[in-house]
Amino acid sequence: MIKKYLSNCKGKVDILLTTYPEKKSRNVGDNLISHSALKIAKSLDKNYAPSVYFRKKNLDEIQENIKSILAPGFSVANKTYPKFYNLYSDLSQIKNFFPIGCSFQYPGVYLNVFDNFEYSNETLHFLERITKKHGALHCRDELIIALLKKHDIPSVYSGDMALYDPEMIGVHGKRIKDIKSIVFTVQHSPIYNKQAIRILKSLKEEFGSAELYISLHSRKNNNDKLIIEAAEALGYKTLELSGEVENLEVYKNVDLHVGYRLHGHIHFLRNRKPSVLIVEDVRSYGFFLTTGTSVGCFPSLRELDSTINMQLDHNICSFLRSQIDNQFEAYEALNEFIDLNYKKVIRPFYKNFIRKRWLEKIKLN
Repeated sequence: MIKKYLSNCKGKVDILLTTYPEKKSRNVGDNLISHSALKIAKSLDKNYAPSVYFRKKNLDEIQENIKSILAPGFSVANKTYPKFYNLYSDLSQIKNFFPIGCSFQYPGVYLNVFDNFEYSNETLHFLERITKKHGALHCRDELIIALLKKHDIPSVYSGDMALYDPEMIGVHGKRIKDIKSIVFTVQHSPIYNKQAIRILKSLKEEFGSAELYISLHSRKNNNDKLIIEAAEALGYKTLELSGEVENLEVYKNVDLHVGYRLHGHIHFLRNRKPSVLIVEDVRSYGFFLTTGTSVGCFPSLRELDSTINMQLDHNICSFLRSQIDNQFEAYEALNEFIDLNYKKVIRPFYKNFIRKRWLEKIKLN
């Protein structure tokens, strides 16, 4: 987990609210979001050293000493406040609040969710209050933006914070001619077990000489064990990567990602490497339907009847063959999209964030 850095500004602190569940699933993807937000901020102000708290932390006791609150991956689902985020009991006291890369969660099948979803009056009131005081919500996909705008909540696109590494902006993607290693990330839902195993088998057949890995981003559960057993029988090696962001460093020695984990996909993209995302839930669906990030995304369900696509393995392998022939040229436009958005949206947002927290420091002192 990110270390809980403390500000040395006479007891006044910056707060970073993380979505990383250290004591539960230890989902490394959530940790990557916070890690990325911190790295971007520190690239602009090396003295930025926030205290890191889980999103459910109530901040009442320290509200008088807070300079700023950065909330990467902030949820805009129903009951965001106070179910997912406790913040302050008295929201009129919240100041210098910076939600970025706002997310949306919804259980079950992802198709048609955004068409039919309605916010509760309580959540709408909260979102209206936050945007009136702190400005438009910066969201991680275009479907979330459309949903908020349908409810007259101002919003703009920022993308997921994990997409951005200041050290990689402007770096060209690797033009891979030969796939020597592949990692497959395991899905959340057991309804995709048969589909996942078919894809594992097809990757083995298509890339038999490659080093093959199967990867877990959260703590292992019973369903994971079933998929791992099937994968290891095919010759895959298992990687258990939940917890620390540093665990993902192993991916730097892997050529290609294929799988269901959104932040496995994003980790490869941020490092300018090719990836295939199998769209399993509403988060990945938003990523797939966002202009600029749709490359390499394959819906797990058929649009016509919402049934599981059992031919997806053939579609993925055909796509990969075509991309290998072109040295993954299609991903260059995605890299350019990330670079442009970083320069036009992300960097200005964080510059404004740094400026306001220093103004608050001066006022507090």
